[in-house]
Amino acid sequence: LVGINAVVSYLANNFLFLQQDRGRFSSEISASNIDVSFKSDEESFYITLKFMPSDIKIITEFLHKFFYEFDVLEEDVIKAKEFMQYSRDNSYLNSNFISYQNFSKNFFDERYARDGFIGDHNYDKINITQVQNFVQNLVNKDQLKIAIAGDLKDTKLEGFINGLFSNFI
Repeated sequence: LVGINAVVSYLANNFLFLQQDRGRFSSEISASNIDVSFKSDEESFYITLKFMPSDIKIITEFLHKFFYEFDVLEEDVIKAKEFMQYSRDNSYLNSNFISYQNFSKNFFDERYARDGFIGDHNYDKINITQVQNFVQNLVNKDQLKIAIAGDLKDTKLEGFINGLFSNFI
């Protein structure tokens, strides 16, 4: 469904998938100055993490919760869909969005131009089951791509990946 990746990004960026541990993770991530970002485009879903090697345990636990214990309420999905609709309705106020639209329209022919508007005609069809299925599909080993850069020793990195993705490695 068009827009489901944006809904999942909203839920993840607001830690709404952490029903039981939202306060704890929010506090620990903030106290450790960890940068967490969930973004998506029409074709991909991106998770960006900036953290110190000493924080790998909390990051592993956080990502494990996202991938394997994604737990949102129907009201959170409704809130995310409302936010996406609001963003679309008010996108004309965002200069970055206007620039993107004009660039795409003026520099690419219609085969490659992208419409930055989120297809809201499907929002009413997005439900909690589809959101959970979307997240489960993210860890499909045939689709998942991991890029890691930074000061992590091979042994710590191997432990991180094996610990997080042990369900299908």
